[in-house]
Amino acid sequence: LDEADRMLDMGFYDDIMKIVSYLPEKRQNLMFSATMPDKVVTLSEEFLEFPVTVEVSPQATTAETIEQRLYEVPNLKSKINLLTYLLENDTFNRVLIFTRTKKVADNVFKYLERKGYGPIRVIHGNKGQNSRINAMNQFKAGELRILVSTDVSARGIDVTDVSHVINFDVPILYEDYVHRIGRTGRARKEGIAITFANPAEMLHIPEIETLIREKIPLLNVPDQVEMVPTEKEE
Repeated sequence: LDEADRMLDMGFYDDIMKIVSYLPEKRQNLMFSATMPDKVVTLSEEFLEFPVTVEVSPQATTAETIEQRLYEVPNLKSKINLLTYLLENDTFNRVLIFTRTKKVADNVFKYLERKGYGPIRVIHGNKGQNSRINAMNQFKAGELRILVSTDVSARGIDVTDVSHVINFDVPILYEDYVHRIGRTGRARKEGIAITFANPAEMLHIPEIETLIREKIPLLNVPDQVEMVPTEKEE
């Protein structure tokens, strides 16, 4: 049973127990989870008998190969300006951009594609399974420079050469920060994780820092990046 915490977050408890009811009585059960909240512990007690716990590292530990950076950015348009500034750098050669919503993912994708920052694809819950699989395979094969995604792909992506992860939005579930940035710095490769946070999102940063037990360095936005006034609607 892999990604146990995520399956519970998405409400698949009943489905899991139904599948378990069809399994042979004589079997070995293994359960994998990057985080172990109380509900996962409860599931393990129901699903496993006399389990042995193996911890690779304390939960919510970020890899030492990941350099984390944080920018405070006032609004959506300013985030776009900072994003395009960063993507002018050739070292951003295989980039995962995470957004909180499907709408923002689509908007970021359309803007970057129109400006010629690709090859680029977008994946989220409204995309068909085949479309998501094809996009992921292209990303793994090095055919895409940028993949824009909601948290649908924060788990289970095993691409060893992701140069940068960019959190365009701060995740609502703090554990998702660990999963998102863990898509870079894999297989002993070094990677960079960059987070954009508006003033409201900055309130969540101390909670994330408490979870990962370290401070995320706050950098100054480069002078070349235009910070525009926040629109009334936003």
